[in-house]
Amino acid sequence: MYHGYAQRAASAVLVFVLTAGGGCFVDDLEVLTTAVQQFLSKKDGSRGNGPPAHAESGRRHLFPPQILATSPLPEAAQGEAYSFQFECVGGRGPSSWSVTGGSPPGNLLLSAEGLLSGVPATAGAYTFTVTVSDDAGTDSGEFAMVVNALPPVPPVPPAITTTSPLLDATQGAAYWLQFGYTAGSGSATWSVTGGTLPEGLTLTADGLLSGTPSAAGAYTFTVTVTDDAGADNGDFSLAVTAAPLPGPSAPVITSTSPLPDATQGEAYSYQFEHSGGLGLAAWSVTGGTLPSGLTLSAGGLLSGSLASAGAYTFTVRVADDTGSDSREFSVSVNPQGEVGTFANRTTGVAPLAVFFDAVNASNLAYNSGVVQPGDLDYASFQYEWDFGDPSSGNWPTNGRSKNGDSGYVAAHVYENAGMYNVTLTVIDSMGGTHVYTQQITVTAFSGTTYYISNSDGNDGNDGLSTGTAWKTFAKAIA
Repeated sequence: MYHGYAQRAASAVLVFVLTAGGGCFVDDLEVLTTAVQQFLSKKDGSRGNGPPAHAESGRRHLFPPQILATSPLPEAAQGEAYSFQFECVGGRGPSSWSVTGGSPPGNLLLSAEGLLSGVPATAGAYTFTVTVSDDAGTDSGEFAMVVNALPPVPPVPPAITTTSPLLDATQGAAYWLQFGYTAGSGSATWSVTGGTLPEGLTLTADGLLSGTPSAAGAYTFTVTVTDDAGADNGDFSLAVTAAPLPGPSAPVITSTSPLPDATQGEAYSYQFEHSGGLGLAAWSVTGGTLPSGLTLSAGGLLSGSLASAGAYTFTVRVADDTGSDSREFSVSVNPQGEVGTFANRTTGVAPLAVFFDAVNASNLAYNSGVVQPGDLDYASFQYEWDFGDPSSGNWPTNGRSKNGDSGYVAAHVYENAGMYNVTLTVIDSMGGTHVYTQQITVTAFSGTTYYISNSDGNDGNDGLSTGTAWKTFAKAIA
């Protein structure tokens, strides 16, 4: 470092350079000479010419440090590292630098060694005072400095991160895939801009590809994501594999309960049915009791001759290579019926009215019914009739079926031609059950129908319709 003092001798300035000690640094002798002249000029106003006003000829003069930096300082850029080294000449001993007025740009600091450095945070124009001090004195300078704003960083457009091919889909199965991307600026919107999505799949504005593809195949399409910074697109392929063939299902019993009624002493046969399954099905009874005389084959045929009347409940199971199914069934075995003689007529033309009398109540001494004359307590028996005419409908007054009745006498009108099996069930005073049947044969009417109305009819009409009805029954049988 250069360190020294000046001595006036005649009109010349002699500069003595010392090589030891501290002070301001200068690496140019001419600069040092200029600094001495400036110092002398400051002391005597002579701009470096002639002796100082307060000095004697030949006396040595020490001069304080002189700042070499000039204003404005080099410009800085917002957010970028900055460094400027202040320098001085002259003085004596170690020099110390400081800011003594104003403020340098934010985040810039001046070290004691005169290094102004840091990363300026805010753009703008700044003015501040820097002072250097050592044993010989001080020097200050006001400096201007500009921090330029960084140019705006252009927004980066979005970039799709999902890669092709997409995960495979399966025909008929739900599919879900969320497209990914690196964000640009603002909200992103997704769309299909080329190709065709698999039928059944849709792409939402949020980038969710979902749905249930309905057709197998290979598909290629273009997906675009757009936001305020721009757009990006990508070509994608998606394979939809065919739905696997359904495997065999376990058998399911399709027969329903109750089974058709059976009759004591008569042959019975019923084939159980099932759906599904694979391979040979085997049937078995796994609970309850079959009616006496009936057996169930491995092929599901329930058959035999019924030995005893009653109500029975049992469980049937069918099994094959795929699994099994079980159901509970009930069947009623009716007592063996006896032929009864309780109808007042067994043939006739429709519509045929038939009167039924189980005990011949009009003449108990001659009982033409099914209860014997000696059973004088017939009134305590229970009688249930089934006229064998289920299509006859219901009574409008009470909603009961016209096909049945109770009591030892009953009546029924057969509206249509056909053969009807009438069943009478009698429970006697001892609790015994007796079943009787009788067949009624009804033929279709082949003559002419005439109409009679005692309110609107007229015997002068032809009687062939309700509008031309006769008035009296005598006219009808005349």
